[in-house]
Amino acid sequence: MSHENYKDFCTNTYGKLFVEYYSFLKRDAIQRSKNQELSETKIDELSAISKKKAIMNTTIIAIKEYPGIEPALLWKSIYEAHVHRKSGIDDSTIIENVISADQSWKKSNGHAFKGIIKTLGNEALSSKKISMVLQKDLSSMLRENVLSNEVRDLSWLKEQANSSIFDLYAIVEDERKKYCFGCIQSKTSIRDRVTRDKEPSINAMKAFFGAL
Repeated sequence: MSHENYKDFCTNTYGKLFVEYYSFLKRDAIQRSKNQELSETKIDELSAISKKKAIMNTTIIAIKEYPGIEPALLWKSIYEAHVHRKSGIDDSTIIENVISADQSWKKSNGHAFKGIIKTLGNEALSSKKISMVLQKDLSSMLRENVLSNEVRDLSWLKEQANSSIFDLYAIVEDERKKYCFGCIQSKTSIRDRVTRDKEPSINAMKAFFGAL
């Protein structure tokens, strides 16, 4: 089979399989509900199941159909077919530009959010001799021996700074000496805060640092 046709093959196969899976699942769901109208939540669930099955089986079929084509190229074609089905966009350049812009936003907004927390936090805490610093700021303070924490604490802080676990750190000034006393997560995602951030926060508190 001609290599030039693999993109069309992936697009057509994905579209066909998705419709087949979705139609079957929807018909079955309607029968089970005794012909009652399906909720939007149920429809979304059926669509998600159909999408996953269509992606998986299209990939398997395409790999067998085009053994001379890199699987990564087949995967990309299926991805573009999926994006087209969801958005109506079939120009791969436009798709790539949108993805690039979205990735750029995700990267930039994380840095910006940390900066917002630092700026507003420092404004609110300025009269308390407490400040918030970014991870890179903490690394500089550790490198320049600015902090007066115990050796054990400094060692622990270096580990945290090197592993990029926490986003910001709380610093207090007492008698012209600076101490780091708290570790801060500034995630907007509740899921991250209660799953991925949970263990590091517990470890911070066990090391006698406040965690937020």
